[in-house]
Amino acid sequence: MLHKSIVIDLEWSPSSQEIFLLGYAYNLGSYNYLADEQITQRSIRQILRGVDKVFVFGPDAGYLERFCPQIKRNYHVYNVQSAFRKLMPHLKRHTLAHAERYILHISRQTKELKDNRNGMLRIWQEDPELVIRYNKEDVYNLIRLINHLNATYKPDWELFRLFSK
Repeated sequence: MLHKSIVIDLEWSPSSQEIFLLGYAYNLGSYNYLADEQITQRSIRQILRGVDKVFVFGPDAGYLERFCPQIKRNYHVYNVQSAFRKLMPHLKRHTLAHAERYILHISRQTKELKDNRNGMLRIWQEDPELVIRYNKEDVYNLIRLINHLNATYKPDWELFRLFSK
């Protein structure tokens, strides 16, 4: 089970590499997000107050660290995709979409956005509520994947820590 932790999922533009949506949930708590101008180093430090473990998936760790460099000094950041790869090497793919479908047996409400990473910023500008729902599903499904890995493999998460505190 997650303890004093936060799960973060970012939506960012591949071309500009700017983060336009940061969704998060504490442990199994409710989803919340920061969007556009709300995403500042100060607001990120604020949501991380009282947290010692930060769980992210794949490249989001690098984007988060680049935007808020002090994260690597002050928090334990864990890449869930690295754990997923190491613990389940027999799978063909180690994406969140693959885990949702084949491990967690979850059907997404926002399936159409999963294959549209390059158009996500455009969709955000046209229909931000759709992208927020997509991000919320990512956050909750990431929590489900973490809980699945914990229950099935009981991993030592320190093996998947990205930065030394």
